[in-house]
Amino acid sequence: MRALRSLRSSLLARWVTVRPVHRARLAIARHPLLYWALVAAAAALSAGLVLDRAAEAEAARRRWGRDRPVAVATVDLPAGRTVRPADVQIERWPLAIGPPDALGAVAPGTVVAAAIGAGEPFVPGRLGRPEGGPVAAVLAAGRRAVTVPVGDTPLAVEPGDRVDLVAAGLALDAQVVARDAQVVQTQERAVVVAVEAAELEAVAEALVNGTVVAAVSGDPPRAP
Repeated sequence: MRALRSLRSSLLARWVTVRPVHRARLAIARHPLLYWALVAAAAALSAGLVLDRAAEAEAARRRWGRDRPVAVATVDLPAGRTVRPADVQIERWPLAIGPPDALGAVAPGTVVAAAIGAGEPFVPGRLGRPEGGPVAAVLAAGRRAVTVPVGDTPLAVEPGDRVDLVAAGLALDAQVVARDAQVVQTQERAVVVAVEAAELEAVAEALVNGTVVAAVSGDPPRAP
């Protein structure tokens, strides 16, 4: 009996000193079902990771949406510039990026109504008509051109500058009738500005009933 206990103690001591990894290998070798259970668990874990990645990719696809062609300016385009083929590059943008009205192409001969920076997409609000006279060609959609007299002291403005129109006179209290109007043409004693269609009535009334003063604006242009 004493010899048996000594043998059991010796075997137990040897088992304890075996490294954990080796013990695991011995256990797996003696129990095949344990081995296959571990294989199945590893496969399930791998499948779960793959499904998680697929779900993340699908969520990203839904978030960004499909892509679309977008016409992008390759150089800075000032107001009044006629767009040339080299000024336009077609890129693929996700639907979630950029303005929703970004154009997929720009017709030849289109005139820039409001400055477009290099890398910016072309949008209707910054482009004039592909065909038209010197003023109509640079009018963006929703804008109307109005001639504003400036008298003997004209403003030192150029096409593309932005001004606010202020109505003043004996019959009127001073008030701003148009904001962020773009200068499209300069004359000897007048400037031609593009105002919003909704501002046209107030501007016309001010021109008939009093004096309209053009004040140069330092604010960033309003979004088209």
